[in-house]
Amino acid sequence: MLDPASLLKPGAEGVPVVMADGREWLVRRPRIGWSYSDSDAGYDIGFDLGPEYSTLAAKLDGAANRGEEVGALMRMFAFLLRLNYDLDAESLRTLLFVKLPTSRDEGDDSAEDPAERRFLDLAAVATGESPAPKVGTAGSA
Repeated sequence: MLDPASLLKPGAEGVPVVMADGREWLVRRPRIGWSYSDSDAGYDIGFDLGPEYSTLAAKLDGAANRGEEVGALMRMFAFLLRLNYDLDAESLRTLLFVKLPTSRDEGDDSAEDPAERRFLDLAAVATGESPAPKVGTAGSA
């Protein structure tokens, strides 16, 4: 069994997310920044984690289908976890088991299945948001 405390890197920071092993791991939350651009949009989006993460985020933005979207998100999740922990590919396979949420009404981000909840929480963190508060914790509804 993986031990988050023994794999934690000095200076690690982030938000706790329950991974597939049932334990909370700190996932670094990127901050989004915008800069002026001559593009049609008028701006470029970047992240505070450097060009490698911005490239991963661009692949998510340019995903042509759900498979590409999930692949981009999984690479982003792995990147964020590796900022805080010494993890190899096998460890990431253990931690990053997710399920795509089933169809819900617009704006409904509830998930009963822990693997669905993990996907929603990680996607929120990877895109610079925070995961939904856990039931029974401070700040939950």
